[in-house]
Amino acid sequence: MSEVKAFSYALVSQAEIARRIGLKPSHLARLLELYPDQLPRPILTTSEKKTQKYWRRSALAGFEAFLEAEPVTKEEIDSCPQKIIHEISFESVLELAKARKIPADSLLWWIEDKYGTVAHVAAVHGWLPVGFSQWELATKDGRTVAHFAAAGGCLPAGFDKWELASKSGWTVAHTAASNGKLPDGFDRWELATPDGFTVAHAAAMHGHLPEGFDQWELATKFGCTVAQYAAMRGHLPEGFDRWELKDKDGKTVAHAAAMNGKLPKGFDRWELADGKGKTVRQVHEERFKMRKVAGGRREGGQ
Repeated sequence: MSEVKAFSYALVSQAEIARRIGLKPSHLARLLELYPDQLPRPILTTSEKKTQKYWRRSALAGFEAFLEAEPVTKEEIDSCPQKIIHEISFESVLELAKARKIPADSLLWWIEDKYGTVAHVAAVHGWLPVGFSQWELATKDGRTVAHFAAAGGCLPAGFDKWELASKSGWTVAHTAASNGKLPDGFDRWELATPDGFTVAHAAAMHGHLPEGFDQWELATKFGCTVAQYAAMRGHLPEGFDRWELKDKDGKTVAHAAAMNGKLPKGFDRWELADGKGKTVRQVHEERFKMRKVAGGRREGGQ
């Protein structure tokens, strides 16, 4: 393995540059094996603005694998009146990603800022190349590159790692479901967070359940069904007829809809009762009275 050259004067070593852009020692060691002569070239300039322009031009020109260049020489150091170094910036590597200049297996995807890696940002925008497989790269809270791609609807056809989860247990499938980005034919609705919140619940909350969905009885650990989540937000399909489904407290889907003013026109199951004997009609009337009282207070300035 080649040694990382360290320079005196006002310069830092290539290892320090790698550290600044977020590479761990193990990453740097691997880079040295793959690209022993292609680590970042320290740039000497009297103008930081000029330096940034240099890196932007380099990115647009398609320089890759940490820019193919020889290490700086002592002569270059001595000839520079003001020794300023500008390391590879997160933004310049994003330019490479946007221009589709980073290979699928490159370590450049690992470079990170406080919000995530280059791969995370590229995933949201659909800049990841064909053959990309580093889906497990994660932010501090455990959200993977796949989570970000799912949010943007940019997962490739045939993606099957739906169970990848953040530290909270939120899977890639939950993210896709919440954003209406699940593929046609998706069938892993039972994937759940530790509290039993399934992918189907996530889709129901936002009105993204597909036509023909029928697993309404899937429930969280607290007993709340998918149907109840859809009912509370007015996302039940036309013709829904399983109003009697109950949570562990005996509250039916119809009660959940009535409490939130989401009963459909033509609803006729008014005498359906919950576990305590309260009917849907009673819940509906109580909600009407509460809204009327609240409206009167607003009009009276109370």
